[in-house]
Amino acid sequence: MSIKTIAKTYRFSAGLHALIVSEAERLKTSEADIVRLALRNYFDDRNKRDHLAGVEERVTARLDAQSQRIAKMLQQVMAMAQPTGEQNHGR
Repeated sequence: MSIKTIAKTYRFSAGLHALIVSEAERLKTSEADIVRLALRNYFDDRNKRDHLAGVEERVTARLDAQSQRIAKMLQQVMAMAQPTGEQNHGR
């Protein structure tokens, strides 16, 4: 399997370029590798955040549905536990 590459020019601020150069020197790699790694990490992280947001939304919906079901059951139990008017007259 071959990886297709595209040559593209991007403009970075001087401060960001300095950080890229510094990181490339520290890791003994090229500036292009640092940019590729940073972009890949960004998109991987974004995909993970999107996935987690979807999971959180589904869990929240399920918890809401369950809590509503429990609330209805509690209301039924409370209604059954209420004394009727005839039982109170004898006391």
